[in-house]
Amino acid sequence: MEFVAKVKTFFNDIINKHATYQQLLKKHKQLLDLKPSLLKKLLSAKSRQFHIVSETSIANAQIHKRSLEIDELRKQLEDLENQIDDLKAVVNKCDVQKEELNAECSEWAQQSKEFSSTQQKSESKEKLISLLHGLNQHQGLLPSDVKEYVQKVQNFFNDNIINHAISQEVLKKHNQLLNSKTDLMNKLLSAKSTQTHVDNETSTVNAQIHEISLEIDELRKKLADLEHQRNDLISVMNQCDDQKKKLKAECSN
Repeated sequence: MEFVAKVKTFFNDIINKHATYQQLLKKHKQLLDLKPSLLKKLLSAKSRQFHIVSETSIANAQIHKRSLEIDELRKQLEDLENQIDDLKAVVNKCDVQKEELNAECSEWAQQSKEFSSTQQKSESKEKLISLLHGLNQHQGLLPSDVKEYVQKVQNFFNDNIINHAISQEVLKKHNQLLNSKTDLMNKLLSAKSTQTHVDNETSTVNAQIHEISLEIDELRKKLADLEHQRNDLISVMNQCDDQKKKLKAECSN
């Protein structure tokens, strides 16, 4: 009886183990059947991962390049804006010089006018003196009414014009203007030349400002394009990171 029991136990163990072996064989067969599909998925995942890594590396390099270009453009923009500030300062300086020249020219023009007026008065007085001298020489030949008129003119001349002509202040001013005539003319010519130079310099500077402003606008447009490209590359990198996370999750499963 004991032997029969042992045989029965042995038999039951074999049956149970056989059932387990059958399950293992079935599982093994399933794994073998899945192997090609798993290998295909792994190869596809590896290929995708390589593509993602490669694309990420390229994107990083391009982002670095764009960042350097953006930094360089910003530096150029800053330099150009500083140049415009300097040029505007030159224009303001030229405007101040023109105002000063206009003031000086007005003063010199007034002095020249005074000189011209004094000179004309002097010439008129000389002519009047000559006329009166001639009338006095021929006074005996003139009618009485004409003599009376000549006398009145001579009295008026003596009371007003001659007294005014011999005025020390007028003579002094007249001499000063005579002495300064050449200097005034030189100053006027110099002022005209300086004003022409200032106008030319202002025109040149304004042209430079316009040209630099156009260049700044172009650089700003280029800068905006580069920043847009960099943002697109960053978006691609973020997509690559998401794909890598999905691949890891798939491989883990």
